[in-house]
Amino acid sequence: MKKRIITGIIMVLLMVPLVILSGWYYTTFVAILSYAAGYEVLKMMEVEEIRFKRLKYVAPLWNALTVFAAATDSVLLLPLCVLVCLLYFALAVIYKKFNINSSMKLVFTYFYTGLTFSFIYNLRMPFVGGYFNVGLYRLALLAILVTFTDMGAYTFGLLFGKKKLCPEISPKKTVEGAIGGLISGVVSGVAFYFIISECVTNYSILNIPFDWHLIFEILIVLLFSVVISCATQIGDLVASKLKRHYGIKDFGKIFPGHGGVMDRFDSLIFAGALFCALLAFLL
Repeated sequence: MKKRIITGIIMVLLMVPLVILSGWYYTTFVAILSYAAGYEVLKMMEVEEIRFKRLKYVAPLWNALTVFAAATDSVLLLPLCVLVCLLYFALAVIYKKFNINSSMKLVFTYFYTGLTFSFIYNLRMPFVGGYFNVGLYRLALLAILVTFTDMGAYTFGLLFGKKKLCPEISPKKTVEGAIGGLISGVVSGVAFYFIISECVTNYSILNIPFDWHLIFEILIVLLFSVVISCATQIGDLVASKLKRHYGIKDFGKIFPGHGGVMDRFDSLIFAGALFCALLAFLL
């Protein structure tokens, strides 16, 4: 526990300044995380795919390139995504022992650890208007929703958990914990939204027009928070399912006491991708 707490403090001290500074500091930081996440997933899969033993060092470079492409011009994301997918499928034709299942696993890894981190990157945009702007508040809202959902699920599960949620995937998760996580995430998310939007920025960080009636705004924020909180828990279950399938406890060991990048960011990237999708409807 001591090691876990110390690592957590160091992570916060290193990551928060990079997020606040934004610019290329933040871009490089996210690109490194994306590369490391891709490496961890491919390393996990190499038990079934022997060719991933070498490819795991090269393939995640596409992840980092995707993040830098998002930083340069988001229009580049779609053609780059198509290019990477075509390249991976072409491997099944070029190399006889490289079958279509291998290609699908590479495509999955790219979407799961490459595009998702590029979405997290885009949440911090725009960088204009000083260090504290709408992009930073959106990223903070996502972090709060994910953090309080996880904390609520753990606390409520520990205190009241009886009925197992998905025992075949994660034996310790309970229905009571999931409900508690949902409540905790929604309450914290709604509270943060209105504190920032009404008291600090005088601007809706979800682009909800101010001429809308307050009731409609509350309903939208509530729905938004519920969806993201649910996505957080689903993202965690997806990662647990992968680890259980491949028989590993953690994705990596880069963070002592916490595991790998995917162990820390599995819920965040899943919820973050959906956050961006929902935000696009409000733009």
